[in-house]
Amino acid sequence: MEPNKEISKRTMIVGIDVYHKTIAGKNSCAAFIASMDDKFSKFYSSTMIQAVGQEIMKNVSIHMEKAIRCYLLQNKVLPETIIVYRDGVGES
Repeated sequence: MEPNKEISKRTMIVGIDVYHKTIAGKNSCAAFIASMDDKFSKFYSSTMIQAVGQEIMKNVSIHMEKAIRCYLLQNKVLPETIIVYRDGVGES
């Protein structure tokens, strides 16, 4: 995105993160959230249980497709821009 360029009213912001409790041997939990309106105040969200310590979110394309379909249903148009934020992936 160019500096000083206004964000389109048809922008979807997506956030993805994975939570681990590996010391306790518990499965990891992945979360996916996407904005559904031009004020970024309505959201689609989904979660997924993953293998212990798994950092890469499985089937992220399925979550993205569902979010885009929900956006289309609510707005009658597809998002023009999708911005994805992903928390840093660590080795530990």
